[in-house]
Amino acid sequence: MVKNPKQSLFIILSVISDTLMTVVSFLLAYYIRFYIHQVSPEYIPAFQPYLKLLIIVIPIWLISLAYHGLYKQKNSFLSPIDKTYLIFKAVLFATLVLMAITFLYRQFSYSRLTFMYSSGLNFLCIAFMSVVIRKIQIVAIKRGFGIRNVIIVGTDETAKAIASKMQKHVALGYKIIGYISDKKTSSSKGENNMEILGEISEIPEIAREKNIDKIIFASPNVSNKDILDIILKCTELNVDFTIVPGVYEIVTSKVNVADIDGIPVIGLKESPLQGFNLFLKRIFDLTLSAVLTIILSPLLLVLSIAVKLNSKGPVLYNQERVGEDNKTFTMYKFRSMRMDAEEKTGPIWAQEKDPRRTKVGTFMRKMSFDELPQLLNILRGNMSLIGPRPERPFFVEQFKNDILGYMSRHRIKPGITGWAQVNGLRGNTSIAERTKYDLYYIENWSMAFDLKILVRTILEFCFHKHAY
Repeated sequence: MVKNPKQSLFIILSVISDTLMTVVSFLLAYYIRFYIHQVSPEYIPAFQPYLKLLIIVIPIWLISLAYHGLYKQKNSFLSPIDKTYLIFKAVLFATLVLMAITFLYRQFSYSRLTFMYSSGLNFLCIAFMSVVIRKIQIVAIKRGFGIRNVIIVGTDETAKAIASKMQKHVALGYKIIGYISDKKTSSSKGENNMEILGEISEIPEIAREKNIDKIIFASPNVSNKDILDIILKCTELNVDFTIVPGVYEIVTSKVNVADIDGIPVIGLKESPLQGFNLFLKRIFDLTLSAVLTIILSPLLLVLSIAVKLNSKGPVLYNQERVGEDNKTFTMYKFRSMRMDAEEKTGPIWAQEKDPRRTKVGTFMRKMSFDELPQLLNILRGNMSLIGPRPERPFFVEQFKNDILGYMSRHRIKPGITGWAQVNGLRGNTSIAERTKYDLYYIENWSMAFDLKILVRTILEFCFHKHAY
């Protein structure tokens, strides 16, 4: 990755801040343990050994933070959730190392409770200061400090999605200079007024002329040979390259090398969601869905009454969906549309400002409250809290032949929310893009990943513009 010297200043600022927070947290922990707890003076240990221990504490903490990627430039603008999780892991690891070292040191008995207080305080302080530094960094970027010029190769939905995210997250520090068409074009303007700078063969000249720092290949139409050729031609320009994977690359990114009686064979690695992991996810689903059902029962009752009073028909809308192993099941939702919604049209996607919705349905779909009865699907074992969204058989038949890897989504149970949904791919959005996100989730599942999606769902899911 090409380094950005200006942005490196914020890494240095983070190291200095973390050092200070580590010292303050450790000293404050000593004070809380022996003075706030009102320990008798004769039982308060000497302060000098704790002060000397900082010689070990500081490097352990900084090395742990660095090891967990907190000082990598590419992680400077991780989401607050991801960064907080990394800080938690780093602090926990450092605490365990420190306690192991002091346990082996017999000349002085250090208080384990002091270390626990120190860890908690350090986590809070470092997390807080990371937010402060991030705010400072955003202000600096908005004033043009450390901006990186970017061109995107491609003009399809993937290119637009990447551009949208870059423009939304100013903190990334990227400025989109324009797009490179992956086909012959005679116009300088593409769809949605996209600034087309030229064709693929012109990239080296454009990168030199526009002082480009980063080139993003977001088109499946660019061959590996062309990509390699461009990278070689741009070597002296010190440009950073990023390639957006397609479904094929995601599916084949992890392989198993084995043998059959001495003959080497290569196969796709199986999803982590099997065996004990599958059992763990099921227990997590059952526990949380049961708790949520109990907590949300007053809301479920109110919504049921509102649906019944607002329009004729049943409270729940039962719809056939395709789930795990391509098996169909009945998915429950609060009815948000008229009873005759698809009588004339047949199965169609819900649209923004859809005239078929009821007044209560409009509110519920905006807040995603219509999805709450799917907690029953989880308890019955048809669905999971997190996974690919299930589709109706009518649409599955359409997509399975048109979108590479689409049917692989059915290797696991579908979910109420998922990695695609928290990244804005809800409602009438690109199915190909959703499939990429769903397959990435299946190939990279972990409980930490599920928790991350769950937190992001709480923060974003109910208020996204595609919820209609």
